[in-house]
Amino acid sequence: MRLITLILILSSLLFAERIVLKTGEVITGKIIGYEGDLAIVKTSYGEIKIEKDKISKIEYETLPKEEPTKPEEPKSIVMKRGYQLGYSEGKLEGSRKSASDWMMIGCGSGFLFGCLGGGIATVIGYSSGDTPVTIPKGDDEYSKGFVEGYRDATKSKKGSSALVGGIIGTLSAAAIIFIILVSTGE
Repeated sequence: MRLITLILILSSLLFAERIVLKTGEVITGKIIGYEGDLAIVKTSYGEIKIEKDKISKIEYETLPKEEPTKPEEPKSIVMKRGYQLGYSEGKLEGSRKSASDWMMIGCGSGFLFGCLGGGIATVIGYSSGDTPVTIPKGDDEYSKGFVEGYRDATKSKKGSSALVGGIIGTLSAAAIIFIILVSTGE
C-alpha cells in the first residue's frame, strides 16, 4: 500500500489524463496535491478530493516523441531600408546635433523680456527643425524618414534648450533686479 502511495505521489507531478477508480469510474484531470489520504484533482468541473485507496490506476497523457529535424538552410534576406529605419537613424543623428545656440537665444530673451521672452524662444525652438546637411543614400522612403526623424529630433533639442536658457535668463534678470533693490535700500 505504501509503495502505491509513493508511486502516486511521484507520478502526480505529471499531467494525469485519466484517473481510474476501483469502481470503474474514470475521472479526467490533474492531481494538484494531497491532504492526508486524499488526492486533490483539478478537473474541468473544479477541484475534487478522492481517497487514495479508491484509485485503481492513473493513466498519463503521453507526449509525442520528437522527430529529428533537419536544420533548415539559411535563406538570404534582402532588407529594405524603409521609412521607419530612416526615421530612427535620422532621429539619432539629429539628437547628436548641438543646440547651445538655442540655449543662448533663450537665455538672452529671458534676460531681456522675462518669462514672455523665454516662452517665445521656446515656442519658436519647438516649431522649427533643421534639415540634415547630408542625407545617407537609400530609397525614397528611407530618405523621407531620415529627414523627418532628424527634423523632429532637432525641434525637440532646440525647444528644450531654449526653455532651459529662458529659465536661466529670467532668473538671472530677477536676481540682478533683487540685488539692485536690496543694495539701494528700497
